[in-house]
Amino acid sequence: MTGLDNIIEEIRQDAIKSCEEIATDTQKKVDDILNNAKAEAAQIVADGNATAEEKASQIEQRGESAQELDRRKRILGAKQGIITSILDEVLEKLVNLPDKEYFELILKLVEKYQTGEAGEIALDEKDIKRIPADFSKRLNEISSGKLVLSNQTRKTYGGFVLIYGGIEENCSFKAMLESRDEQLRDRIRDMLFG
Repeated sequence: MTGLDNIIEEIRQDAIKSCEEIATDTQKKVDDILNNAKAEAAQIVADGNATAEEKASQIEQRGESAQELDRRKRILGAKQGIITSILDEVLEKLVNLPDKEYFELILKLVEKYQTGEAGEIALDEKDIKRIPADFSKRLNEISSGKLVLSNQTRKTYGGFVLIYGGIEENCSFKAMLESRDEQLRDRIRDMLFG
């Protein structure tokens, strides 16, 4: 081999060695990049799973809360329905009391709500048809002659209307129940549901 061949061979060997070193360094960098990418991907998956589990838990909790709220609303609605039906039943029983008991109640209410002024008491047409014979006499006694039975009727569906100089006071059973609606509902609720 000549000197020139030796130099070329040496350059070739150095080039091969440099290529091998570059290839080794490149492979090491590629392996490092791949390992880092795998680690990052694993972390992203882990974070994603944790986030997904947390979100799923939150969604489940909201669903349970919504279900509980809906259950409470339905129970409250059912309780309100029961209370309303009891109040409706009370009104029906008052309106349909036997004549004697009904008009005794009317006279007690007149005694309670009269103002002591001269006036009239107007009844429902249905009540006029079943009025006892001594009602006007007893009304006169209770009011010291200041209240008389009106010739006019009012649609009261139980109870009466007091009329003083053109001013009317609704003393129908329904109006009386409505004026004490919250108190009655609270009392019934306490009795039924503790």
